[in-house]
Amino acid sequence: MEINENSFYVPKGNDTEIAFLRWLQDAEVDVHGHMNGRQAVEVNRIALNSYTKRSIVAIKHPEMDDTIRIYVKGAPEVILGNCTSTFNQHGEKIELDKDCRTDIKKQMTEEMTKQGFRTLGFSYKDMSVEDFYAIDGVEKEIESKEVEEALCADQTFIALIALKDPLRDHVKKAINRAKRARITTRIITNNSL
Repeated sequence: MEINENSFYVPKGNDTEIAFLRWLQDAEVDVHGHMNGRQAVEVNRIALNSYTKRSIVAIKHPEMDDTIRIYVKGAPEVILGNCTSTFNQHGEKIELDKDCRTDIKKQMTEEMTKQGFRTLGFSYKDMSVEDFYAIDGVEKEIESKEVEEALCADQTFIALIALKDPLRDHVKKAINRAKRARITTRIITNNSL
């Protein structure tokens, strides 16, 4: 991130994360203060890929000694599949039972994807530093199914977010050019698969 002339952070990088940061700024959340105060040290990152449909980041928790916090972001159905708990409206951690899962899936399909929104799920879990480093291969830079499964198991579901993801301006022009050239165009989305 960079700071503009008004002392606001200017998000750089991943489009989705930039959208989240801008949303927080628009909601008058002190992103600048959070970024300056951020003391968490990243200890592992597994990038999003189309097979797992999730990304993972593990950090040394800045406020809890001997704790690694693992955050997972991705397709809600994948995230939900690894969660065993969530929070209720009072902020209390509860079991993620069948009724909770049904409510989340209903909200996602009826209120988000049917309206053309892109959805993302978020979860986390805490592990002791000892348990984290006991996972075979967790310190290596390579991605491994075993490491991902260990990091993603028994997560706590924390959010379901809808993103408006309209077609870019240049897409309409490109489709029209293809039509003029008598090229049949097909648009495939995650909802089509």
